[in-house]
Amino acid sequence: MTKRSARARLITWPAICIIIFTSLLLNGCIVRDVFRNASDYVGDMVPEGGDGYGKRVVVVPFSSGTRKLTPLALDLTNYLTSNLDKDRNYSRISFDKLAAVMKQAADKVTLSEALMTAGRNMGINAIITGSVTDMALRYRLKGLYGLRENTPFVILEAQLRLADPVSGVVFSEKTLFEELEIEEMEAHNIRMGKDIDPKRVAKLLNEIKPEALDWLHSELGDLNWGGVILKVDGKRVLTTVGQDSGLKKGQQLAVLERGERLKSVTGQQIYLPGITLGYIKLLDIGKETSWAEMMPVNAEDMPEVKLIKKGPGAKKNQADGKGKNTTLAKPEPPKATPAPQLEPPQKPLKQPVKLPDGRFLPMVEPGHIVKPD
Repeated sequence: MTKRSARARLITWPAICIIIFTSLLLNGCIVRDVFRNASDYVGDMVPEGGDGYGKRVVVVPFSSGTRKLTPLALDLTNYLTSNLDKDRNYSRISFDKLAAVMKQAADKVTLSEALMTAGRNMGINAIITGSVTDMALRYRLKGLYGLRENTPFVILEAQLRLADPVSGVVFSEKTLFEELEIEEMEAHNIRMGKDIDPKRVAKLLNEIKPEALDWLHSELGDLNWGGVILKVDGKRVLTTVGQDSGLKKGQQLAVLERGERLKSVTGQQIYLPGITLGYIKLLDIGKETSWAEMMPVNAEDMPEVKLIKKGPGAKKNQADGKGKNTTLAKPEPPKATPAPQLEPPQKPLKQPVKLPDGRFLPMVEPGHIVKPD
């Protein structure tokens, strides 16, 4: 295999810079801040550099642009899954198991949202998707116009993506590209409709495979561990923490509220950072889930949330950010019209549970995120 020519590199890098610069101009600082905050959120899940906790990983069968590329996509998928099975740092969950959970919500949301929601409910930390996007004949043009040396070569391109369903962001993406020079006669036969030599294709794929695995190991090592609250039962909560995480009985975990959900310019759902609601202590570590106990919070340490206070002392809604004991604003009465439309009643906000000693239980709900303390 030969490297790209200097001219190809000169063309590629300016094009990439132009695309990035144009994207920044079009999207503005708000989009930039959204991605930065989302990235910080992912980075805040565990200490920088990884914490050694076991991660659950799913590899979705790779797609392909044409039927000819389908066997290559399947081969690359099997290569990555077989190597992940050999690594004790990860617990690979079969895609069939994820797909079964996806069916429960597939008719209500988009396929990508169903994939992320199912992964979150199963405590999956990484969903790997990808595709073999291109395999074609190319020519490398060298020299001055009229005196060019046209060197034929075949290329194989694959794209990989790693998504974190807990935080709801695409953690990393990678495009892999390999090329192999061939003779002019072979190139002529390909132009006439002959398939690329399978041996050439196998060689290109074998060069992409280790690159894909190295990238995957690197990104999984940087990906932060996180779990999700599945159920709340009094003082106890059911979490996606399992024996594969490496967490121990009695270990404390912080509970974070999921922040505001936004949609990026690419259509990807992004969750902004949420506040820390409190802490839980693991009671029993099951195979895939664990029960934990809420740790009481002092009144002064309670995060600012919208509370409801009944009685004459309640005067205004806390939406103005003043005071802790507030009430919901009453909806205005409907205007007199021939067919008045009454506004639906507002849903009461959840009240914190006060304990006999004056402390409160954290306002934890299903879907909240847990991370190591």
